[in-house]
Amino acid sequence: MQAFQFIIVSPDDPPNGTLNINSQTSYCGGHRGHPRGVQKSLEPIDKTTRDWLSVKELAMHYKLSKSLIYALIQTEPDFPVQVFGRKKKYMVKAKDFSEWIEKRSSQEKTERFALSSAEELLKRYKK
Repeated sequence: MQAFQFIIVSPDDPPNGTLNINSQTSYCGGHRGHPRGVQKSLEPIDKTTRDWLSVKELAMHYKLSKSLIYALIQTEPDFPVQVFGRKKKYMVKAKDFSEWIEKRSSQEKTERFALSSAEELLKRYKK
């Protein structure tokens, strides 16, 4: 009989985002070597500080529409997005998105409120 190692996340994990991991051995019971039970994934407890956000989570967090985010993904070459899987699941790093927003808003401010030099103003109004 084959033994399998499972990593089980304890339900009384501390809330600071660290994981309390218990190792447990489970036997198949003779059914073609398949493990008995379900192996749980290792996910941080605090999901509000996740690194990667889906389009839906990004839209909810920043109060934007999903269609706007998809449009930005298609039209902005520097939009910080990664594509995962065959079904093209778009994921965005929260930190990169915040930096992209800051960079973009500062660029728009400088372009919108850029003061013309005196020479440019004279050229415009002499015509």
